[in-house]
This record gives sequence, structure tokens and C-alpha cells, in this order.
Amino acid sequence: MNDFFTWLFSNSPISNGVLIVLGLCLLSIFAIYLIAFIQGREISFWPPKIGGKYVDFNKSKMGKNQNKVSRQIINNTSLKWEKSAVVFWLSHDLMLAYHHLLNGGKKEYIMFALNHSLHHAISLGLLSVSNTGTGKQLENITEKVSKLSEKEITSTERNSLASEVADIIKAIGTIAELNQPDFQPNPKESNSSKNAS
Repeated sequence: MNDFFTWLFSNSPISNGVLIVLGLCLLSIFAIYLIAFIQGREISFWPPKIGGKYVDFNKSKMGKNQNKVSRQIINNTSLKWEKSAVVFWLSHDLMLAYHHLLNGGKKEYIMFALNHSLHHAISLGLLSVSNTGTGKQLENITEKVSKLSEKEITSTERNSLASEVADIIKAIGTIAELNQPDFQPNPKESNSSKNAS
């Protein structure tokens, strides 16, 4: 260790300055990655990348509002559940909108996903059921994003919109579960143990 300090102090001030700057850069990079790790972000060292912040569905507004959002249409049988492709693509496009919102997607990508989600929601009958339910909430979000400029879709706005989309996803999931009385969200113990062996 003494040899290192002797070498360090015997060098010119310029090389010492370069070493100090290099050390500070490495320390800064370490601190940035450490903070990203603590926040639960996806980290890649090569190529260097720090992903979006992880959002726990259970801690979002979605978990708190799932009954409030879907209460008005849960008992309504006018939804067209036999339209299986519509149900699939509605779910897909809502998740796509959620993904683009949280991962910095351009407005055109967010609008593509929301417009398609709205189209599928109308086909399923979500907008004809109630003017204040899940379908109307999706319509309101789509209209709101369409009026925002690219610069107005800030990180805070993205998180807020993603939370609203998550509320819609959960509400539709709740309605779908109630439409299928024999639905089991988790595999039975006997089935999983048979598959494992």
C-alpha cells in the first residue's frame, strides 16, 4: 500500500488529476447502479442499462379500487364473453399500453395500444354497459393521452396513467373471474405434484 502512495505522489499533478477524476467516475457509476438496485430497477452491466422502476400491482391504486371500478357492471350479463379473440386482444393491448407508459414509449405507441384497447372494449360491450364503469374509464384515459403533447407526458404523468390502466386491467380481470364461477386462480396441489413427478 505504501508503494501505491509513493507512486501516486511521485507522479505529475496532471496524472493525479486524471486518476482522481477516473476514481470519482467509477464511484458515481457504482452509486447510480446501487441506487437503481435498491429501487428495484432492472440492471444490465453490458450493455450498460438501467430499466424502469418496478411497480407492484398490489400496491398500486388498482388493488384498492378494483371493486369500486367494476361494481357497476359485475352483475351485468350483456358482456360478450363468447368473443374470445376480443377478450384476448383487449388484455394484450391494455398490457401493451401499460408497458409503453412505464418504459418511456412514444405517444404514438401509447395511443396505438389505447385506441386498440378501446376498440376491443366496445366490441366486448364494456362501453354500452355503463357510462361510469371500466369502459368509460378507458375512454377517458384514451382521450386524455390524445390531448397531451409528447413533452407533457412526463414521468409523473406516465406513472399516474399506468396506475389507471392497471386499475382497468384488474377490474376486467375481476369481472371475468365473476363471469366464470368455477375459476381457480392457482393450480391445485394434486395437479402440481403430479406434474413435478
